[in-house]
Amino acid sequence: MSLDLSDLLPVSIEVSQGSVLGPLFSFVYLNNLATVVNESSNVNMYVANTEVDSTAKPGCSTQLYYNVNSDFCKFKHYFVINKFILNIQKRQFMLIGTHHSNSKMADFRIGINNEPLQRVLVPLT
Repeated sequence: MSLDLSDLLPVSIEVSQGSVLGPLFSFVYLNNLATVVNESSNVNMYVANTEVDSTAKPGCSTQLYYNVNSDFCKFKHYFVINKFILNIQKRQFMLIGTHHSNSKMADFRIGINNEPLQRVLVPLT
């Protein structure tokens, strides 16, 4: 068995949406995405969705802001290295907490490359 590797070549074709290869490639290439986030974050991966939960102590909105933005910067870097596209227009975020704590973070904003993510108030069903 030879250990020689072939030359890298650019891939110029895509996997069709709905193809049986889509979920397989997603699993293979995104499987270790959860390893790039901060220790205070948790990544839940589903077939067509990825959820990132990040926590901070009450009153530590600056730490939460740093954690979430740091995670998104790491995601962006991971996607660039693996030649994926992150569709920022489809990304959303939601703050979960008491009414009192959420009211203190009314202007909490998250963005990637100066593009703001949409804040939602109710989860997807």
